[in-house]
Amino acid sequence: MSNIDQHSCSPVQTQRGLTLVEILVALMISAFLIAGVIQLFIGSKQTYRGHDALSRIQENGRFVMDKMASDIRMAGYELPSSIPPPPPCTSFPAVPTTPPITPLTIPNSSSIQVQWFDPRPLPNTPLPNGCDPNPHPASRCNPASGVCFRNYSVICNGGGVPPCTGGGDNDFGDLILSSETSGGNQELIEGVANMRITNRVDSVRIDLLLVSMNRFLATQSQTVTFPPDNTGVPYTAPDNRLVQIFSTTVAIRNR
Repeated sequence: MSNIDQHSCSPVQTQRGLTLVEILVALMISAFLIAGVIQLFIGSKQTYRGHDALSRIQENGRFVMDKMASDIRMAGYELPSSIPPPPPCTSFPAVPTTPPITPLTIPNSSSIQVQWFDPRPLPNTPLPNGCDPNPHPASRCNPASGVCFRNYSVICNGGGVPPCTGGGDNDFGDLILSSETSGGNQELIEGVANMRITNRVDSVRIDLLLVSMNRFLATQSQTVTFPPDNTGVPYTAPDNRLVQIFSTTVAIRNR
C-alpha cells in the first residue's frame, strides 16, 4: 500500500471569516476616508461658489462703469445739424435743429441723467436717392428730436432709498437704465447696495458698492468704507456675502 497523506484540511476548515473587531476597524477607517472626501468636496464647492460670485461682481462692475462712463462723456455734446452727405447723396433728409438741453442732472447721489444732441439717422434707415443707409456711425437718439438721454438710478427692491440694506434674500438694489429707446426701466445689474455720483467742475466721479447675491461665501462678515474717502461710513455685508467697491472719474469733454 502506498503512503497517502491523511492530514489534508477539508474545505470547511480552510474558510475563515472576519471577526467583529476587524469589521468595526474596517468600518471606522472607511468612515474617516469618506468624511475626508466629503470635506474636500464641500471645501472645493465653497471655493468655486466664492470665485464664481466674485467674478460676477467684477464683471457687473466693469460693465456698468464702462457703460456709464461712455454716456457721461457725451454730456452736452451737440453734433452739427448739417453733415456733408456722401456720394451719390445730394442731401440728407431734414434733421431737427439743436434744441436747448441740460447736459447733466444729478438729482441725488444715487441717480444721474445725461443728455446730448445727435441728429444722425438711426442704423439701416432708408435714405432717398440710393444713398448709403449708414453714412455715419449709428445714432440711438430720438429721430424726431435728435435728443439722446440716459438716466441711471438705483432702486432698492425692499423699498426705500440707498443704501439698500439687503434685509431679505433679494432686498438689495438694481441699477436701472431708462432712455429714449429702452421703452421704460431696464435692469442693468443686480446686487447694488449703494451708488454715489459726485459732480465736479469738469468731471463726474462714480462710486459703486456691489454685494454678492449668494450668502455665506466669506468666512466672516466683510466691512468696507463707502464712499472710499474721508466722507465714507462703514458698510457691513449681511450673511457673510462678498462685497466690492468700484470707483472711476469721468472727464466731461463738452463743458
